[in-house]
Order: sequence, then C-alpha cells, then structure tokens
Amino acid sequence: MKVAFDQNVPIGLVRVLQNFANEKQFRKISGSFVVKAAADYTPKPGDNDYQPKNDVPWLKRFADDGGKVVISGDVRMKSRPHERLALIEHGFVVIFFEAQWSDWKFWRKCALLIHWWPVIAAKIKRAKKASFYHVPCNWVEGGRLRWVSNKDPKLLKVEQRARAAKRRKKSAKEMPNKPSDGPLFDYAERGQ
Repeated sequence: MKVAFDQNVPIGLVRVLQNFANEKQFRKISGSFVVKAAADYTPKPGDNDYQPKNDVPWLKRFADDGGKVVISGDVRMKSRPHERLALIEHGFVVIFFEAQWSDWKFWRKCALLIHWWPVIAAKIKRAKKASFYHVPCNWVEGGRLRWVSNKDPKLLKVEQRARAAKRRKKSAKEMPNKPSDGPLFDYAERGQ
C-alpha cells in the first residue's frame, strides 16, 4: 500500500521512514507500506498539470500510481473545497496532524509521528476509503486517532448552529406560557 507524506511533513522524516520500511520491526507493524513523498508526484513548472500552491495535481498523480493514503501536516486541506474533494474522490485515507503541530520544531514533529506510527499504521489497514483522522498532539500511550468528518467544515458549523437553534425553539415551545409564581413553584409543577 502506498502512503504519501505531503510537503508539510519534514522531508528528512519521510526519508527516515523510507529507510525504516526495510526494517523487520517496521514491516511487522506496517506490513508492505511503500512510503512516498508528495514531492515525488508534484508537477514542475512547464508540466501540463502544474498549478502553483495547489495539491490537486500531485494527489491525482499519486492516485494514478496506486496511492491509497495521504499523511498531511496541512489541516487547511479540509477547508479548501477543491483539495478536500480530490481527497474524497480518490478515496484516500487521510491522516492529519492537529493545527498546533505546524508550529512545532523539527524534532518534536518527528518524535510525535514516530510515537504514533503503530496507531497510524493500524488505522490505515482498517480504515474506510475517503475517511479523515487527526493525530492528537499528545504522548498518550495506546491512544486513538480522532475521526473527523470529510464534509466542508463551514457547512458543518452552519448545520450545527441550525440544529442548536431548532433545539432552543423546541424547548421554548415546551415551556408553559402561564405566569410564573417563581422558579421553586415551576420546579415543583414539573415534578408532578
């Protein structure tokens, strides 16, 4: 299974993982993962599919080469409709890091990824196509990746607000419209 790390994951770490892929302990956890870098698929200026600052072309090239998993340090990919759509359409399992990961220095990023690698590898093996997960920015032993929706985050917020407004409206309808003798008496009436 081909796993690509995007350009927001330090390339030095990707090269280390490519070397680890030959190690018995790594293969025991990861199976036959083939570790790739987005840079191996990114179009260069002059290529027909070159689009500056756009991940869609390399994602298409990676999918065409049999890629199945994208590991990204860029959580904004979920908010860019064209990139999120490409991830979904190609059926990638996508592993994101939490937003604060981007602010970390090289060694801490590397340590977190290596710490979580057994959990990431297990999730990759059993995850459904077009599913998104976050790697927590903590050092919990035996933790779990957090599932996140692959829907538009802005749309999800609008839907969440609409549901909350509907609940408020429903609870307001359920409240009696008669004058109150005070909260203690209202509470006693509801208990009957």
